[in-house]
Amino acid sequence: MQIILTEDQRLLAEKGQAVEVVDSTTNQKYMVTIQRVAEPKPLEEVPEGIRLSIEAFKRDLPELLSNKKTKGRWVAYNRVTRLGIARTGIELEDKCVALGLPQTEFYVGWIDRCELNDDDEIEYRPHVDGGWYEDS
Repeated sequence: MQIILTEDQRLLAEKGQAVEVVDSTTNQKYMVTIQRVAEPKPLEEVPEGIRLSIEAFKRDLPELLSNKKTKGRWVAYNRVTRLGIARTGIELEDKCVALGLPQTEFYVGWIDRCELNDDDEIEYRPHVDGGWYEDS
């Protein structure tokens, strides 16, 4: 369904007000508001250490998924190096921090089929302490 707003409706919506629209097929009424979505950072703005770590994770994921012992666990990478596999991502993040790695130099991913989707865009937002994490 495509919604076409009148100029008056568009102006109201831009002011944050809900706008009533009617489906011409069913005569069903809907209230529409504008939802502003932050633009994800382009991949080249993602820190190189995280980008390389994600690439290594995606490269190894099919092998990790084929192993019953690793499927459903978490794995950490520092650039191209696999640092470990654990039951929780927090355990691996703690390990990376204990190794003295800046948060821009590692990635912790879940070994699950949903991670195989290459169509997903990677969106990063800074942690409060300046590090990065994947928004899913």
